[in-house]
Parts: sequence; structure tokens; C-alpha cells
Amino acid sequence: MQQYKVVPAQEIEKRLNKTIQEHSDLNERVDELAKKEVITPDEEMELKRLRKLKLYKKDMIAYLTTMMKATPE
Repeated sequence: MQQYKVVPAQEIEKRLNKTIQEHSDLNERVDELAKKEVITPDEEMELKRLRKLKLYKKDMIAYLTTMMKATPE
């Protein structure tokens, strides 16, 4: 039988805020690269990697937000 660890709401909120900030930072870098008229192959790879990471962070924000709603204070 699998045991689940109870995580305090403060920890979830802390992680949520950190993830939101990381998503924002990624968004700025993606916008910076996307605005360039010409990008190098390395920058193109970075842009693809950042977009995937940004999507992952967005999913984590949704997950953590759901956890916050389900966690008693």
C-alpha cells in the first residue's frame, strides 16, 4: 500500500510562487529570442527547449493551484 506525504499549505504556496517566477523568467527569455529577426541554430534549440520548459512550468502552476484549493489551511 502506497503512503502519501501530507505537505503543508505554506510549502505548496512557496513552491507555487517560485514556479510562477520561473515561468515569468522563461517567458521573458522566450520573448527575447522570438523577437530576433535571425537566430542561430543554437538559439533555435534553446528556444524550443525553453518553450517546453515553460509549458511544464505552466502545468505545474495548474497542479499546485489545484493542490492549494484542496489543502486545508
